[in-house]
Amino acid sequence: MNSTTSYRLLRPQETAAAERLLKAAFEPLVHQLGRTHDPETYRQLPDAVEDARVYGALIDGSIVGVAVISRSQAGWKIDELAVAPERHGNNLGSRLLQFVEAEARAAGAPALSLHTPLIMDRLVSFYQRHGFRESHRALPEHGLDSHLRVHMNKSL
Repeated sequence: MNSTTSYRLLRPQETAAAERLLKAAFEPLVHQLGRTHDPETYRQLPDAVEDARVYGALIDGSIVGVAVISRSQAGWKIDELAVAPERHGNNLGSRLLQFVEAEARAAGAPALSLHTPLIMDRLVSFYQRHGFRESHRALPEHGLDSHLRVHMNKSL
């Protein structure tokens, strides 16, 4: 049986599944940064879902990717982009990113932005392959670790 992949805004009843995916996907990164998951990390997720700021990649109805965005006059910021660990290597992250970009364009956003830890050079390369360019590097505002973040932008 062929699987069907779809992309859409997530619904409130899918918030818990989205949070589980985000935690699982980011656990290796959090560990690499020398931290543990803060139980408050995703406390804003229900509000983001209600505000139509959380997109999902679904295969046969199961959430396998999540993108959390925020909007401003300057454009859309990708706050989180994650794929279920067991789904890595299937271009799901690329397709979810392309979907979010298309949604941002359709909404008239002038740009997309994001930041990712410098130590995750594969992520920096991933975003560069998708047309993002580095704007600057800075320590994270949250102060929970001392690893530089690469801030990136893409004009739409």
